Amino acid sequence: MKYKVGDKVRVRQWDDMAREFGIDKYGDIDMGNILFSKAMKQYCRKVFTINDISDDRYYVGEAPMYGWTDDMLEPIEQPKLEVVHHSPLTYRIYDELKSHVGRTNAISAEALSDMFGISQRQLRKHILAIRRSGELEKVIGSANGGYYVCTAEEVEKAINRLIHASKNMLKTASVMAKKAERNGQYKMKELGKYFKDVYESLGEVDE
Repeated sequence: MKYKVGDKVRVRQWDDMAREFGIDKYGDIDMGNILFSKAMKQYCRKVFTINDISDDRYYVGEAPMYGWTDDMLEPIEQPKLEVVHHSPLTYRIYDELKSHVGRTNAISAEALSDMFGISQRQLRKHILAIRRSGELEKVIGSANGGYYVCTAEEVEKAINRLIHASKNMLKTASVMAKKAERNGQYKMKELGKYFKDVYESLGEVDE
């Protein structure tokens, strides 16, 4: 058997299994030693966690009345962070920043660059590498010419500011699109259409 207790799996698409095994005269998919019934179709594409295995069948808490086989399931691929190996100096700067937690404990760019014998321009490149890294997990903030590791509260505030700024930008795009539509400025109209789906999903479109 492919899976073990605790694994996350996805139920395969109905059409995919039907092409592989065919549909019997009752409308069920005949997999040889077991049927994938029409009643089970509602679970296609749903993700479950296997909590029991018995008699070559998998069982899940969300649908305990059914036994599932390898042919009915597919694995959930776990997203992998791209591993980028940074320069030794980037790691050293990151380690130093971890001792400056919170905006009030920021270390100035001048002091940090002097500490490592580099220019502030070079320092900014290392800070950018840290911010874009999937490996170095701390969020680095900047304020008043200095850098620091953000607290959880500071991260939340920063995200809320970004969301607010994004809404304002998208609202401007929506207004511009309406103006463009009235005035026949088609290039601007295309810009508004580009943002439309995202903007409407925020519930911010004015009628």
